[in-house]
Amino acid sequence: MKIELLTFAGCPRAPHARSRLREALRLEGLPDSFDEVDVDRETPHGPWGSPTILIDGIDAAGEAEPNGAAACRLVVPTVDELRARLRG
Repeated sequence: MKIELLTFAGCPRAPHARSRLREALRLEGLPDSFDEVDVDRETPHGPWGSPTILIDGIDAAGEAEPNGAAACRLVVPTVDELRARLRG
């Protein structure tokens, strides 16, 4: 399973997303292991907003494709939503 946290410097919601992701991984008994990607730089996934959590390339918040701008996202998935996505 590939897990990525896409953020940009100064994103006020990134710490919250990081914390929720770590908690979901812990509760699922999975290693606290994920890649952090700076969306200010070119990514292979296109221009996602920050923070975005991708699990095997799929947005954990349910968006089908990048929003086209490196802007702050208002929605951060809950721990329960992340756990469900981690279970597949």
